[in-house]
Amino acid sequence: MVGDDAVRATLVSVAAAHYFPTGDGKGDETYEVVLRNGTAAPAELSAALLDGRELKSADVAAAAALKSFSFDVGGRSAAQRRVRNPSDPDVRWWQFYPSPTIPPGGFASFMVNFIGSTKPHSLELRTADGTAICHKIPAHRVVP
Repeated sequence: MVGDDAVRATLVSVAAAHYFPTGDGKGDETYEVVLRNGTAAPAELSAALLDGRELKSADVAAAAALKSFSFDVGGRSAAQRRVRNPSDPDVRWWQFYPSPTIPPGGFASFMVNFIGSTKPHSLELRTADGTAICHKIPAHRVVP
């Protein structure tokens, strides 16, 4: 019988996951999923889906961020709205860290920054070869 460790050694798998505060003083939280590449080849992460919806690239989010600011004109103070990712209203940003490529035997993180308290979410990370890595993100209530 093959043990779980032997099976995990041939996969890209979730090694750990946790919430941590962003430090912006607004109560937003970042959820981090640490991934381990147990294969003999580099693994390229290519997409992230939250509740079945693909999260848009950082470029799309950055373009939306530029539209969320107004400038001081005629002595009126500038208005600033909190930036949201256009693909999900509860998400400010997301990233693969330090990069989307996980070396053989190495680790990388997927981080998603939620705005305020969150409900449970289904996360699916996809690799370039079509492998789906599924993970359940638990609900989290921000306590001021």
